[in-house]
Amino acid sequence: MRSALGMMMLLWCVISPLSAATLIVDRVDDDPAATACTAAPDDCSLRGATIAANAAAGTDTIVLSAATYDLTVAGELEDLSATGDLDITDDLIIQGAGSDLSIIDGGDLDRVLHVPAFYITLDITDLTIRNGRAESNGGGGGLRGDHLTLTMTNVVVKENEAHNEAFSTGSGGGLNIRHGSAALTNCTFCDNFSEEAGGGGISALYLTSFTVDQSTVCRNDGGGIYYQSTNGPANITDTIFDGNIATTTYDGGGLLLSGATEVTITRCDFIHNRAMWGAGISVRNSNSVDIIDSTIDANGGTDGEPNTPFSTHRGGGIYVYSGALTITASTISANGAYSGGGIYLTEGSPSITVLNSTISGNSADTSGGGVFVEVGDVTINNTTVTGNRATAIEGYNGDGGGWRHDHDSQRDPRREH
Repeated sequence: MRSALGMMMLLWCVISPLSAATLIVDRVDDDPAATACTAAPDDCSLRGATIAANAAAGTDTIVLSAATYDLTVAGELEDLSATGDLDITDDLIIQGAGSDLSIIDGGDLDRVLHVPAFYITLDITDLTIRNGRAESNGGGGGLRGDHLTLTMTNVVVKENEAHNEAFSTGSGGGLNIRHGSAALTNCTFCDNFSEEAGGGGISALYLTSFTVDQSTVCRNDGGGIYYQSTNGPANITDTIFDGNIATTTYDGGGLLLSGATEVTITRCDFIHNRAMWGAGISVRNSNSVDIIDSTIDANGGTDGEPNTPFSTHRGGGIYVYSGALTITASTISANGAYSGGGIYLTEGSPSITVLNSTISGNSADTSGGGVFVEVGDVTINNTTVTGNRATAIEGYNGDGGGWRHDHDSQRDPRREH
């Protein structure tokens, strides 16, 4: 009896996968039939390797060489990787030869990568994802996934587009992830586009953990990052937000926090971003937001003509609508807006605390060059407020170069200039 049972267990071990497969892609065409992925030459395309990995149990690894892999098989709304995007339905590692060497090009046929299955773990390293186009079904021109555990390291996501989506699903020209978690390290999200909803670069909704470290978010149209979650912490560290613009969403040029909690932004730079509200950062209905040792500089700006109004209406640096924000050891400088060049607070009893920081050289076309408080509670301690200005334009006299507040607030006047 014991011998028979032992033999059955031995047979089970023999026929069951004990280790995941490594699939080495050895051809650059997009043939879905090239799924063998053996030691023989030319039998493993990237699409074929994806199909093979989906069919095998365990966490497989797809290895790319220094080459460009063009996706050329047209066909959207298919989830088996036979056409259009590469659909991932099992845990997977995709390993490139370098972010500038291994390139997956969607050819504007469909998004590039799609994870239609729930509770998948995906690890992507050392490659570029570009030229994806999501016309529907949740955005994410470069990558889309729900209930996904995502890790990206040394990855460039650029020139992807997402069209015709709503804020309920998010858009995310480069990346759309809902539920699950995301850890992005040394990544670049640049030159992506979102038509309707937030996050030209990244849309991250309802995550249990969101980490962005040592990364660059630049020149995305639709805003840099749109983040919404009360399910767990978000940490954005040592990351540059440069030249993002929210042309269609109007809100949060660099970063839009909407309905978020436990967000910590440390040693980040927000520069040259533009939006109607909150060119650098927009905080809406979000609590426990901390900005530490960061720079918010030269956001807002004009339409390009001298002596014209700032294109940002409220909050060139930061816009707060019903939320709680603490700024520590940071610089808010040279930002511009119609009102509230540096910071603008409004609606829903927002609160902001500024500690050991500098608010300088910001400009408003009408009121509150440095800070405009329409509604809310403001505490500013041990902070220098200097060189801000409110100019006279369109019949306004220019009110409160450094500070304008319509309701009670608290500050330490000994460090105000």
